[in-house]
Amino acid sequence: MCESKGCQHKKESPIKDWKHRCKYGPDGKKLKRGTLIKGWNDLATTHDELVKECLDDTTDVTGSSSKSKKWKCKVCGHEWSGIVRNRTNGHGCKPCGDKASAKKRRTFPYEKSVAFFYPHLIKDDRGPNDLCSLGPQSNLFQNWECSDCGHKWSAKICNRANGRGCKPCRRKAGAQKHSTVPYEESVAFLFPHLAKEHRGPRNLGSLGRGSDFVENWECSECGHKWPSTVSNRVKGQGCKKCGDKEGSRKRSTVPYEESAAFLYPHLVKDHQGPNDLSSLSAGSNLVQNWKCADCGHEWTATVNTRAMGGCGCRECADTGFKTAKPSLIYMLYRPGQIKYGIMNIGSGRLEKHRRKGWQVIDEIRMTGWNAKSLEDTIKQTLSSKDIPTGRKAFREKFDGSTEAFQEVDLYVRSIKELCQSLGIDLDAFLAA
Repeated sequence: MCESKGCQHKKESPIKDWKHRCKYGPDGKKLKRGTLIKGWNDLATTHDELVKECLDDTTDVTGSSSKSKKWKCKVCGHEWSGIVRNRTNGHGCKPCGDKASAKKRRTFPYEKSVAFFYPHLIKDDRGPNDLCSLGPQSNLFQNWECSDCGHKWSAKICNRANGRGCKPCRRKAGAQKHSTVPYEESVAFLFPHLAKEHRGPRNLGSLGRGSDFVENWECSECGHKWPSTVSNRVKGQGCKKCGDKEGSRKRSTVPYEESAAFLYPHLVKDHQGPNDLSSLSAGSNLVQNWKCADCGHEWTATVNTRAMGGCGCRECADTGFKTAKPSLIYMLYRPGQIKYGIMNIGSGRLEKHRRKGWQVIDEIRMTGWNAKSLEDTIKQTLSSKDIPTGRKAFREKFDGSTEAFQEVDLYVRSIKELCQSLGIDLDAFLAA
């Protein structure tokens, strides 16, 4: 026997109990608390089955260590941090433990199971649990498929036992209940204005006002088409486009003393309609036409953008791209990234890009209008060909990221190559 006090193992044979290994060394002598001997009492040696689930090093701790390690369940893939001592004492993956406990608690004999009390549910059952061993109050989710319409869904067993069935069939039954009324009680008789917009497929002369049947409708004012239930139309839900337009007009109509024309008189000289600024509030979202009284530039913008946002004619602004001035379209490069853009000659924009690591690899001079048109065409073509730009291509946002793309998605080294790859006629923009 081992000479060490309290140790009952044979000296010539190795200790098999990991708790004894933590206390005694291979020579049989008692170790100081916390002493680690790799290959003897480390976790990898005493609990080789836990090595597969530990994401950290298992040779630097003993089985009784209070250090925390990262673990990953080999069954469900759940990851968590836990103390080594708890794991060696039998504590494992919580989701798997909860699942096993729930399954154990919900196991019933057949005479008390769902299959016995509610046999009509068996034809809709699609697993994964066994209804013959689960009670009617089980909270486990089960897959179901309606034997009448084929609708598939997932629901708790207790909900099905309490009477909740196929939702489409329930709606259909409710709609059918309100669809066999006499003409004097129908929607066509009580709400004749709806009959003018009704486009089928059923007859409003036999549908009640509470019907949940989805019908097709066409607005008699703007021609907008949309589907909606009969009950929603009876409740007053109409054409969304007309409703949005009326709501915007109602919110925008104010007395003259509160209007954009009174509060921002400088906007009147640029305003070209179609609404009257004397009755529109400064916060109106209605889109108006504008024409700069100084340079004649025409554009569209909402009233609140011009009044409260302070946005005016971009051609007269001190900053920004001017289509009336000589310009150029350029292409930049930095490792793995390509960027295109436009600028007015002498604006210094290229110098800003150089300071951020971009290298100019091509540039073509042209008029401002042509440069802006070519840039818009390139941007639209890249989008139509599903070549990612901006946030779709880069994790970080930077100046001009919406006009940049990854080199692996499209490899080009000049504006001409870019246009040829996208099928754009560059000569048409140069000649214009």
